[in-house]
Amino acid sequence: MKKITTLPRLHGGRPPGKIVLVARNHAVAAAFFMLMAPAVLHAAPTVAVGHNDREAATPAFKFENIPSPAINDAASKATFTIIDGARNPKGGNVDKLHDGKMPVANDQRPENFSFNNGTKRGRLLVDLRSAIEIKQVNTYSWHPGPCARQVYTLYASDGAAPGFDPRPKNGIDPETRGWKRIAQVDTRAQSGKGGTQHGVSISDTGGSIGRYRYLLFEILPSSQTDASAQTFFSEIDVIDTRTPIKFVQNTIPKGARETFKTDDGVYSFTFDTTQAPEMTEWVRAKVLPVIKEWYPKLVRILPNKGPEAPKNIVFVYKKIQKAGVPAYASGRVITLNAHMGANPGGAVVHEMTHLVQRYGKVRKTNPNAIYPPGWLVEGMADYVRFYLYEPQTGAANIGPKRADKVNYNGSYRVTANFLNWASLKYDRALVPKIHIECSLNNYTEDLWKKLTGRTLQELNAEWKADLAK
Repeated sequence: MKKITTLPRLHGGRPPGKIVLVARNHAVAAAFFMLMAPAVLHAAPTVAVGHNDREAATPAFKFENIPSPAINDAASKATFTIIDGARNPKGGNVDKLHDGKMPVANDQRPENFSFNNGTKRGRLLVDLRSAIEIKQVNTYSWHPGPCARQVYTLYASDGAAPGFDPRPKNGIDPETRGWKRIAQVDTRAQSGKGGTQHGVSISDTGGSIGRYRYLLFEILPSSQTDASAQTFFSEIDVIDTRTPIKFVQNTIPKGARETFKTDDGVYSFTFDTTQAPEMTEWVRAKVLPVIKEWYPKLVRILPNKGPEAPKNIVFVYKKIQKAGVPAYASGRVITLNAHMGANPGGAVVHEMTHLVQRYGKVRKTNPNAIYPPGWLVEGMADYVRFYLYEPQTGAANIGPKRADKVNYNGSYRVTANFLNWASLKYDRALVPKIHIECSLNNYTEDLWKKLTGRTLQELNAEWKADLAK
């Protein structure tokens, strides 16, 4: 008679408790173990993917098949470390991945972690501080374009394997250094869609992925052809098998129509978020400071000799269905597309420049007034945006290979580049001077010769030659 006690720990699983069996011979005992072993062995983890389109995406990150983010999961007290690659300096640091706070809009770069543009392979280490039974690993992302997609391989280890390397660099196979590959994730193929919210939940039908202390995420770009497309990770949760989970309570704020004034009381700004309530808090915290600083500055940079720039402006946030329309201005109203993200400046500064331009107003009193060409109007607005407000982005730069493909009248960023070049070479006040003439509806091509000594065609040829160098 043999007494068999306590099933051994298998594949990192917790022992099921003490089991006593009285068996007549070893064959019966062996048969018992064969019968019971599958109950404690971990099956291959499953990967579930959730996707919310623009209408369904909210700060609560609620999916049909993926748990919402947690605030008390094991990752909340873990240490996150980049072991290969570098974070995008314009985004949040690794603390954003486990702070229990979710972004409130779909392009909130500072509230998300991403690797720097051009990173072909990044590795992120999560140290849970002690080995625990892991029930789920959940990852969340939010972006209006391809940066919402998640592409990564998850490895795990308890740190006890011989030769364990806690920081395997790119080029080293973690499975040769004491790590186990848990799952591969690629939401590009599984969701069949691009942007907005993606959620991933890695779990095991047996209840536990395994007992681990360390997790290693090997993260690839979210596009197979563009290494500048890096996933905007909003949160990484590690759920253990014992802790009752408390979910993030990110309720959708109520929309509002609020008016704010500059400190001197000269200008007032009304924000209407009744059609996009999720933008309310973001507008108050991030957009308002930019507008209060930059609208008065724009009035000074581009002084009008014609109609005065409006002093009371309305900003309306709404979900514009037309693709690729971030914002537009009309009269004294700027409409911003809530689908296009929450850039606190950028598009807002561009549209505020249009309100300052006011070129069409002169026609009401002068039917013979000459309206400046559209390429110049849009080019000046992008000049203000990319060379005065956010020059650090380099978004209007043009490389030598494009020199023969661009012309001064390319509008937007192309014309902005041309204006910046002409300003630096001939007259740093060139754009304000052109603006003044446009505000009087006195623009003609002869103005370029008057202000620079060169015709527009001569300037264009010289600019393109400099670009080619």
